[in-house]
Amino acid sequence: SLGITSMSLAVAAACAPAVTLTPLGDQGTYPATPDSVAVPLYATTRPECPYDEIAAITVEDAKEDKALSALIAKARAVGAHAILGYNQSTRSVGEISSTYVRSGTAIRYRSTECMR
Repeated sequence: SLGITSMSLAVAAACAPAVTLTPLGDQGTYPATPDSVAVPLYATTRPECPYDEIAAITVEDAKEDKALSALIAKARAVGAHAILGYNQSTRSVGEISSTYVRSGTAIRYRSTECMR
């Protein structure tokens, strides 16, 4: 029975998105951003409000929608208000499979008035 349980946990873990988080700046910690607050993605532009870069985040998953939602969830968890330099790509895994890669820099506005 223990062997089956261990195998089930290993399979479940393999299905979770792979998340890489690199803290930036002063290494401060912030409260998580609530789900009620939008976390916009900026691919080529930047917000006009002053902000601090708090973490570089990269997520890889076999499902495209899970990769993006995991990126936003991790940004919320570290207290981000937006993601700069948002990038999406696909990496081939073998001949018939792909991994979706989503990445960006999590930022936190210096003033809550900048959140939308």
